[in-house]
Amino acid sequence: MKHLKKKIFLIILSFFIITNLIAGEKEPGFFPIPPDVLNDIKGNLDRIRQEKPSKNILLYLSIAEEGGYAWYYDSYKKDIKDKDHKKTYKKCVKNSKKYRVGEDCYLFAVNEKIVWDFVKAEMIKKKQVVKNRIIPFIDQEKELTYLNPKDKKPKRSII
Repeated sequence: MKHLKKKIFLIILSFFIITNLIAGEKEPGFFPIPPDVLNDIKGNLDRIRQEKPSKNILLYLSIAEEGGYAWYYDSYKKDIKDKDHKKTYKKCVKNSKKYRVGEDCYLFAVNEKIVWDFVKAEMIKKKQVVKNRIIPFIDQEKELTYLNPKDKKPKRSII
C-alpha cells in the first residue's frame, strides 16, 4: 500500500513539473530575440496584416538560444477564441519540431499588437552578459574580501 501511494505521489508530482515546463497557449514569450530575427518577424507580420486586413491574426514564435527560430500564424474571420489559440499553438510546435528549433512556442502577436515581453527579455539578456563576462585578476582581487579581517595580511592573496 505504501509503494502504491509513493507511485501515485510521484506521478502527480511529475505531472505538475512537466506542465509547468511547457508553455501553453496564450503565453507571451520573454526570451531575447536577435534584431535581424525580430525585424524579419515584424516584416512578415506587417505583410500578413496587409494581405488580410479584415481578419484576426495570431502569431506564435519558437526561438532557440543559438538564434534559430520558427513561427506559425493563422487568421480568423471572427473573434479569436481559446480553441484558436490552441490550434495555432499546436501548429507552431509542430513547425518548430520540424525545423528542429525547439519544443515550445510562445505567443508573439495578436493582430498588430506584439505581446512579447521585451522587458523580461532584456533582463535575461543582461544576466547572460554578466554571467559570460570575464573579470580580470586585479579586479577579482579588489572585489573579494576575507571573511575574517585578521586574515588580511601583506603579500597574501585571496585568490
